[in-house]
Amino acid sequence: MINLGIIGTGLMAKVIAKSCANIGVKVYSVLSRSKNNAESFCSEFCSRKGKGYTVPKAFFEDPGLDAVYIATPSSTKEFYMRLCLEYKKHILVEKPLPSSVFLSEFLELSKERNIIWMDATHFVHNELYNSLPKLIDRHVGKIVRIDSNFFWPSTDYSHIKFNLYLEDKGALGDLGWYPIRMILSLIERKEISKLDSFVLKKETGAIVEFNAIGLTSSNITFSMASSYRGSTTRQEVTISGEKGEISIQDFVMPYCGSFVYGKMLPFLRVKVTSGLKPLVDKEYKKIFLKDLQHHRMVYNFIDFIKGNKDKYILDELQKKSLDTIRLIEAIQCQSGSLQI
Repeated sequence: MINLGIIGTGLMAKVIAKSCANIGVKVYSVLSRSKNNAESFCSEFCSRKGKGYTVPKAFFEDPGLDAVYIATPSSTKEFYMRLCLEYKKHILVEKPLPSSVFLSEFLELSKERNIIWMDATHFVHNELYNSLPKLIDRHVGKIVRIDSNFFWPSTDYSHIKFNLYLEDKGALGDLGWYPIRMILSLIERKEISKLDSFVLKKETGAIVEFNAIGLTSSNITFSMASSYRGSTTRQEVTISGEKGEISIQDFVMPYCGSFVYGKMLPFLRVKVTSGLKPLVDKEYKKIFLKDLQHHRMVYNFIDFIKGNKDKYILDELQKKSLDTIRLIEAIQCQSGSLQI
């Protein structure tokens, strides 16, 4: 049995704690800055009493602790990931990840110390993601264009995601992680030969939207966008090629298997179109998810720790995590910014 400790007591900490209860993973302890929050969270989710900590050293020195889920603001993730290295604890960490400079160092040190780590991107663990290579081979062929976006309307500017100190990448890191991660599932970051982008910021400097377009050395064009603006959620990816194109309207949080929507719909639909009459020449492929995708993510994390899954898969997930934060940093660095 792997004993998991959770750092943080917010929304995602509770989502993962409930997920653990559903798949038989033991939530062993919790670390919070607030004694009341630690005790309340421990009472609700932990398998043993008295495992609500407020002091990081005491939390990490507990001999029963095997692995840690980090669900804190981005400003503190590097601090806790370094403690995981020091105390040799396996790590599941919420996105966006800390800087690529740190993460490159962390990647090497974690291998030296046999520490398993994974970012908490849910959709890369579901059946759709695993089916993409076959869907592309059959219905897309050689890829010529990819369009990916994630819009989540939000006007509560008191939320930490609008706090420049806690979340310096705003919508680019919080929402943008997903369309960028999807793009990098289909192309290699090092093959990007052209990239143009801009971000929209509030007067506080918080990023509320980003838009980017690019071209690879193999002539694949792509677009990426994320935004807190508007009034309607959008989470779409379209992959176009020489045979046709496939489109998925809920690739981030599928309506048939996410913590947000649960199983609101029975399956995920992939729209397949081709030719000059795509409104007529179309069909839909059904993808059934066996589990909620965040349950599958936690299950896979535990399996990697136990050595039950191919290490090559983990290496690829870690490489894509590093490439994602590198591309986010490149966009943030080169983007023109407009205040709204």
